[in-house]
Amino acid sequence: MASKVVVTGGAGFIGSHLVEKLVEKNFNVTVIDNLFAGKKENLKNVWKDIEFVKGNILDSKLLNSCFKDADFVFHEAALRSVRVSVKKPVTYASVNILGTIKVLEAAKQQNVKRVIYASSSSIYGNQKIFPVKEHFLPNPQNPYAASKACAEQYCKMYSQLFGLETIALRYFNVYGPRQDYLSEYGTIFPIFVNQLLHNKSPTIFGDGKQARDFTYVADVVEANWKAMRASKKAVGESFNVCNGKTVSVNQVFSLISKALGKTIQPNYVSVRAGEVQKTHGEPSKARKLLGLQCKMSFQKGLPKTVEWLKKEFFARDFR
Repeated sequence: MASKVVVTGGAGFIGSHLVEKLVEKNFNVTVIDNLFAGKKENLKNVWKDIEFVKGNILDSKLLNSCFKDADFVFHEAALRSVRVSVKKPVTYASVNILGTIKVLEAAKQQNVKRVIYASSSSIYGNQKIFPVKEHFLPNPQNPYAASKACAEQYCKMYSQLFGLETIALRYFNVYGPRQDYLSEYGTIFPIFVNQLLHNKSPTIFGDGKQARDFTYVADVVEANWKAMRASKKAVGESFNVCNGKTVSVNQVFSLISKALGKTIQPNYVSVRAGEVQKTHGEPSKARKLLGLQCKMSFQKGLPKTVEWLKKEFFARDFR
């Protein structure tokens, strides 16, 4: 009999790719998503092969029902926008911290074997030494980052205090197909592509020299797969999920412009509150304990992402 797994936020950008992988590996998959940011369309390739539950991670009764007989829980559900978190810190604390606690508590009550938690590189904030390693002290610069750091500590505590196996994966600037291209709070990839396709001058906050360690979504999915299968040495630990290489926002804009055949100049404005200057992770711990090696280079992943976004924007314009 195939193992049962639950993916919270499974209709989202990262979650839906993870669900496809789990279905491919013949797991019985239950997806919990309130469709605030996720879309059923993201699951169209596996819709007949999963159980979909529309619900909220703040609903303990629902979580306990869905987690019954589950072996693994992948906790992807969260509010993610840095900009919105600055405006709504209480909401972000409620969903990202309390919601995670409720996921952990339900997993404990239902004897789930392991919870894999989607953390974020944003917890590092501004650091003086790069690349950042997992033992560096968190220095969150915004409510979103603070909520992810706090929830990560709860995961560690549930492992130590209650014996619930947890592993936290610190995602670094994930990109790829299915990124939200409709939200004004989306990442720079869909924003740049959308504006350039419509011959508008994209906005770059700050000087564009901000450096990011971009990670392709398939590598993030592989990290989750490896974490599920990892030995107990990985339990209670946190891991950077990254390439270990950086690209500036200006470089991203230049590469996207070249891919689209555009020569439009960007519009530089003041830096946004809560934004960090640099993300750059050290991946060796994940390589050692999870056996994870990110395979997709930015040079190969960017064209795949741009091509997908072009198709989505073209389809949207003619709907």
